[in-house]
Amino acid sequence: MTPNELRERILSDHAQLRRALADLEELSHAALDRGATGREELRRAGEHFLFQLEEHMRHEDDQLVPLLRTIDAWGPERAHLVEEDHRAQRAQMRVYLDALRRRDAPRAELADLLLEIASWLRRDMDDEEEVTLRPDVLRDDVVGIDVEAG
Repeated sequence: MTPNELRERILSDHAQLRRALADLEELSHAALDRGATGREELRRAGEHFLFQLEEHMRHEDDQLVPLLRTIDAWGPERAHLVEEDHRAQRAQMRVYLDALRRRDAPRAELADLLLEIASWLRRDMDDEEEVTLRPDVLRDDVVGIDVEAG
């Protein structure tokens, strides 16, 4: 997979995750505004989303991180930042999963938690797209460092 193809794939995944976040928000608002959503439905939706996110992150770990290490002089640092970000995300996801699995959690608390997850992940994806997934970072043309041409 070329750098540009990988970039497009990850951006497509992000678009899909954003659609799933919109569904979570809609479900949460239905629970908060109309009481139309039950605790188990909120819990299942949150868990399902976090599992989707883990799958996406695993793909980035397997494909993006190795590519970043090789793209330019800043590549190893970019790869390290993604790895650190994923470690922090996984820790936060464990906190969210624990909260979702609390059997005594009121419906409003679960709905608020899903809204928090949506806000958190949107910010994170925006940051990743701004720093790591820019076209000038992941591109197909090779730029040599300290290379003479002539």
